[in-house]
Amino acid sequence: MKNPCKLLLRFSKCRQAHFEHAGYKTAERMSAISKIQRVAIFFSKKSPEVQLRVVNQVRQEILHILPSEHSRFQKLRQNMLDLLDRAQQAKHEPI
Repeated sequence: MKNPCKLLLRFSKCRQAHFEHAGYKTAERMSAISKIQRVAIFFSKKSPEVQLRVVNQVRQEILHILPSEHSRFQKLRQNMLDLLDRAQQAKHEPI
């Protein structure tokens, strides 16, 4: 299992670069990216189990900036959807 916080950081940086380059930079998107990055950096030193549970805190922000299924970022989209599924499953498991 890859480090969830590293995946979140990579995803947010990629989306930020895309939005800036394509001219789709809005306050809502930048706010979502900022929140994802803050949470990922704060929990980066925690255990992978804790990091996976934290993904649920930024679930709405991830979905807000998720690439469409027809974009060239399909692999990134699928990685994030898989991470969200794993986080949802971890939410229901006892600690």
